[in-house]
Amino acid sequence: MIDNVTWAWFWARSGGTFSATRTIALPTRNVVAYASLSKVDGAGSAKSFIRQYCYMISPDQRLCAVSPNADDASSVATINNCTSVTFEVQVNNAYGYGTGLVFIRA
Repeated sequence: MIDNVTWAWFWARSGGTFSATRTIALPTRNVVAYASLSKVDGAGSAKSFIRQYCYMISPDQRLCAVSPNADDASSVATINNCTSVTFEVQVNNAYGYGTGLVFIRA
């Protein structure tokens, strides 16, 4: 069951390769995060993905999972005890518009 939805939008434009990120901070919650590429203009390419998410493994220990390679990064993640999600859109000779959704589970 979904209790709440938080969202962010982010964009990047370039004559080469460029990226932009947006982070959603949360109180510790169980979530499903989803990154989507909403719009692409230009002759180049664009991709949207989850760059990083952080979660609590104990009351005093927070870990962050980072995807160093955009080609292998996930666009959907189920995260328990999540404290933040960072979404990224990466463009190459294009304009790219991404949307990040965080579904907070009840």
